[in-house]
Amino acid sequence: MRRFRFTLRDLMAGSILLTILIAVSVRLVLWAQLKERETRAVAALRTIITAQCTFRQMDWDRNTISDYWCADLSGLHRLEDFKGKPINLIAQELARADDCKLSRGRAIGGADLIFPGPPGLHVRTAGLLALPQTQACLGYLFRAIPGYESDPDENGQAWTNTGQFAIQARPERYGVSGLLTFLLTEYGDVLAKDLSGNAPGTAESWHQQVRREGLPMLGWEKRQ
Repeated sequence: MRRFRFTLRDLMAGSILLTILIAVSVRLVLWAQLKERETRAVAALRTIITAQCTFRQMDWDRNTISDYWCADLSGLHRLEDFKGKPINLIAQELARADDCKLSRGRAIGGADLIFPGPPGLHVRTAGLLALPQTQACLGYLFRAIPGYESDPDENGQAWTNTGQFAIQARPERYGVSGLLTFLLTEYGDVLAKDLSGNAPGTAESWHQQVRREGLPMLGWEKRQ
């Protein structure tokens, strides 16, 4: 019977081939995980549409105006209701992923937010409940794009907007937890672009680009 003998060169070639196969397999697995995080981040953004519509319809800020909450993202969870409980329109995990939360000190000088009630009734107050330290959700950090805040009830506090809002989601670790940055608009559209992990800018710069290039903007793809 003929016997096969492997030379050192054969063993080295086999070892190199095996290493390459393992490296490719690992890369494919990591890529699949990365794309799964991006898909879940888009799904999380879509829940914010429902939350904003509910906020506007139920008048959770109690100012008798149909408006969206634009001061931050986390307020859609931690704004107090009449019983002092969070309104909980988005999950706490998503609210914690807001990396630009409206703080009590920055927003209201340590006092409660003040929302006027209907004419002739007493002024009501509502607070922003505390949240644990910022923690990424699904590998992404979220925030309300600055520049949409307005003061439709003219009470000296610009936290809402009657017609517009935009939320961004960007990878916590670019290339590891995701590649694409996502933008959600009040129309329910989710746009995607690789910004190398950078933020897409303010509402002003965003609208200037829309006016200049149209929607979807250059390099931004609409996600279904």
